[in-house]
Amino acid sequence: MEFATPQTVVNPTNLAIAQQGTYAPDANWRWMGSAAMDQAGDLVVGYSVSNSTSLYPSIAYAGRLPGDALGTLQAETTVLTGGARSPGRPSIAGVITVP
Repeated sequence: MEFATPQTVVNPTNLAIAQQGTYAPDANWRWMGSAAMDQAGDLVVGYSVSNSTSLYPSIAYAGRLPGDALGTLQAETTVLTGGARSPGRPSIAGVITVP
């Protein structure tokens, strides 16, 4: 999954990218990412993750602190693990039960 963050906006007609990277710590698929950054520069990216054989569609996130190397995210944390695949959509649609 790819991510990017903008530089501080001083002039909205002159935007620039402060950092960008590709997060792929393993062969699993990651998609539908959503990112948030606070004023301190902490970044978190939440996304769906699965594969075609053993990982049902799940929800995970990874993040970085301001002192981390640009363009990198720390280790992934799984929030919810999917329990089954939806019929007819074997790789990307799943069943997740939220308590």
